[in-house]
Amino acid sequence: MPKSTFTFKGSSTIANDQAWIGDWQNYKDDVAWMIYKDRPDLAVVFESMRDDVLLDGGEEFGIPIVISGNPNGGPIGWEEGVSMDDFDPLDQLVYRPYLLAYGIRDGFRQKRTNRGKNQRINRRALKMEATIESIQDNIVEILWGSQSGDQAHGLADLIPATLPASQTTSIGGKAPSVVEGHYTQAINMSGEVAAAVLEDRMLTLLNTIALNKGNVDYIFTDQTTHETYEKNQRDFLYSTDFSIGDVNFKNGVKFKDAPLIFSANSIAGEMRFIDKREFMFSVDPEYYLEWTDMKGVPNVPFTEVAQNVSVYAFCRRQGRRLGCIFNIA
Repeated sequence: MPKSTFTFKGSSTIANDQAWIGDWQNYKDDVAWMIYKDRPDLAVVFESMRDDVLLDGGEEFGIPIVISGNPNGGPIGWEEGVSMDDFDPLDQLVYRPYLLAYGIRDGFRQKRTNRGKNQRINRRALKMEATIESIQDNIVEILWGSQSGDQAHGLADLIPATLPASQTTSIGGKAPSVVEGHYTQAINMSGEVAAAVLEDRMLTLLNTIALNKGNVDYIFTDQTTHETYEKNQRDFLYSTDFSIGDVNFKNGVKFKDAPLIFSANSIAGEMRFIDKREFMFSVDPEYYLEWTDMKGVPNVPFTEVAQNVSVYAFCRRQGRRLGCIFNIA
């Protein structure tokens, strides 16, 4: 049977399972980023990752928001006093953590036919990398979707294709009607021809977000809408490179310096404007892409299994600094 231990560089002896887990800790961030870097939407997720918003006890993610200014001031006369009353400008959005988990199996027959320390470690490493790639694909599906069962809120919930006055879904435990500015901006293009007015509507939404002290860093959309915009602007549009985090993407298209990003998972006929300060991928730092130890399967000789676990949620902060154009024909 394969050896249970091996020696590093002629000195330190370590168990195979310990080497496997220890090696993963050394390169898991590199593996994750290698997968993110080929997809701009995943790169935005990676860039927006926050691991410092988990509340005490780990039950929830807490996102503080400013809900009001200071009411205790304004123009005064030369001999008038200034109010010293206290005020509380903050509220908190609270998001439920969700769980992603995958498992791998190292069977008895596989161990027998891949003997030796290198074969076992390498095969497990390949399984780990394939698992991480599947996790990233799952994250993209969740990013563009909506909350259902054990799946977290995605962009369809956080930046809904609904006009502000009609937004009723609670986000972060707060209904838009309860917290001032908790709604997101939106423009309905139903009955309008995108080839004629899309750029006008994009400009209006961008300026509306700017009036609410937002800054549009990215525009998410589907492939067809992206191509409609690019064709309309072809006479004076030039392709440009843009960066997300430490990764450069070639020959991209921008609107007012915001890269347009499309995905196979995007919602057709919708365009979402993202302020990266207000959108975040929240994770539990102790349980993000973490592997359990290899453990034996009861009554199955020499077969071992391990699971990869991530605790996460997509969250938004100030909704009024995010927006959606929908019903783009």
